[in-house]
Amino acid sequence: GGCVVVVFTLLYGSMRYNGAGVNIIAAAVEQGQALPWDWIVKILLTALTLSSGFKGGEVVPSFFVGATFGCVAAPLLGIPAGWRSPGLAGVFCGASNCVVASLVLAIELFGAQGLWYFAIVCGITYALSGYAGLYHSQLFLTDKLEPEYRIFVATTIIKTDNRSPQQGGSL
Repeated sequence: GGCVVVVFTLLYGSMRYNGAGVNIIAAAVEQGQALPWDWIVKILLTALTLSSGFKGGEVVPSFFVGATFGCVAAPLLGIPAGWRSPGLAGVFCGASNCVVASLVLAIELFGAQGLWYFAIVCGITYALSGYAGLYHSQLFLTDKLEPEYRIFVATTIIKTDNRSPQQGGSL
């Protein structure tokens, strides 16, 4: 696995996808600059690195993928340049299954003016991400798509006569 990453790096002629890529994350979020294939190449190289037994990172690669995917997908979806940052928060939320931490991180990095966008994206990615994530010891105490507490509305049925509805009576 590590040899494949080295060969890819040599063939590509750049170390763009090696390491944390903080400069690429910053360029994607601040200037809206990312190559269309940045996010998929980082996913593939990180998966290859982790599957071959190396410690390739968990959190920062998700920032890289989210920032570059958000940068590339935003113009296709008609999202203004200033609102490309929800991609970073969404990918992190989907990978970590931590909605509150993702929202706090997004607000800390990008400001509270985008809270509704961050909340919508994080909510969708959390719901769709399933029960697997970065941390294998993470436990889910409730079902993600079912409310923990259900509210039942009590109804009173008053019979107007002694016959049951099956016998032709009315309720």
